[in-house]
Amino acid sequence: MIRIFLFCTMLSGSLMAVGQLNRTLDDCIREAIKSNLELRQIQVDNRVKTEDLRQSRLSLLPEVSGSLNSDKSFGRAIDPSNNEIVSTRLFQANVSLGASLVLFNGFVNLNKVQYSRMMAMKGLMAEQSLKNDIAFKVMNAYYDLCFARGQMLIARDLRDLDTINLEKARIMVEVGTKAETETTEIRARLAQDEFHLTQARNNVEKARTVLRQLLNISYDTPFDIAEEPALSEPADLLLMPLPDSVYKHAAAHLPQFREMEIDHGISKLDLKLAKGAILPSLRAQAGYGTGYYDSYRDTYGNPVDFQHQLGNNSYQYIGLNLNIPLFNGAQLNRNIRVARFGIDKAEALNDMKKQVFRAEIENVCLSLRSAVDEYRASVEQEKSTALNLELAEKKWEQGTGNLLELTDARNRSASAEAEILRTQLQFKLKKKTLDIYEGKTAW
Repeated sequence: MIRIFLFCTMLSGSLMAVGQLNRTLDDCIREAIKSNLELRQIQVDNRVKTEDLRQSRLSLLPEVSGSLNSDKSFGRAIDPSNNEIVSTRLFQANVSLGASLVLFNGFVNLNKVQYSRMMAMKGLMAEQSLKNDIAFKVMNAYYDLCFARGQMLIARDLRDLDTINLEKARIMVEVGTKAETETTEIRARLAQDEFHLTQARNNVEKARTVLRQLLNISYDTPFDIAEEPALSEPADLLLMPLPDSVYKHAAAHLPQFREMEIDHGISKLDLKLAKGAILPSLRAQAGYGTGYYDSYRDTYGNPVDFQHQLGNNSYQYIGLNLNIPLFNGAQLNRNIRVARFGIDKAEALNDMKKQVFRAEIENVCLSLRSAVDEYRASVEQEKSTALNLELAEKKWEQGTGNLLELTDARNRSASAEAEILRTQLQFKLKKKTLDIYEGKTAW
């Protein structure tokens, strides 16, 4: 008889190769996150956004620039010492240092700092969201592999059962209690079992390949998963969360909800930036400069040396620059209107995303409850089908039952065990999904 513990406690399959690492679900998720190339790109983008934030903060500081130039002219030129036109060689050198500071520009620079900060935070939330998406993909692939291996064990046990029945049939044919046709039928069924077992093995390799690719593990690297423990009553099955409670936890922990808030804040900043563009801007400027000219002479006609010229020719300036936007084709007003529309769009989009999340959470909770009910029903079904199979085997061995009844009992028992396997894995998948929604992650 096919026993339920074969796929409850041996979902990891046959013995592993020496040195092979058996990964748990959390191990697979962490490894997939670590090796995901898309996540690596987002992390690089986030470093760029961090630099953008740093630069936006530095833009609040004054701008300082300096210049140094020298030239030598030939032919007609203006003598800087007296502004007369001369026809001789002239040499001059100038140095200057200037600074400017924005005193007011509609708080545009401050809002740009806040904008860069929100973009950096949004990048971090996008990174965490991608990690959760990777976790969901790995979870599905992991439990698909568990299911495929459980199906393979069931197919193998069916093959072994028919092998035993074939040997029994041969003995009964020899003693004359069974006809030769029964051994022929069992051989045909055994060949079908071998075909189904081959299909099941191929499905295991396909599922293993999908999981291996998510973890970015090369094909020649030994890879398998650890044993998946069976469900235990009542701890695993009686704690059924309510959708409203899960949604509240999700709103507090999921990065997608934080990203919604950031998107709404960014849309408000767009409006502030648009309004700031129509306000006057005021900039303060100051500078210092000096120069040397070889045509400079003192009152006695002697050339003035370099050191004295640097002091005598120095100059300073300070000033204010006021810029008032008057008209630019109503573009600024149009930007303000579009920014207001952007806020409405962000709010509508956030409401839609929240509605989708609420529906997903309700569906997951419903699927979790359904998995529990179906699991309990499948356990009872397996008990009755196992008993029916045992009775059918005894009747067939005693000659009071036929092979058709035995085959039907065998198939029913295998189907019941497959349902236990399916509902167990469905429960674990949905429970793990709710754990992620509630922020219970290990990555």
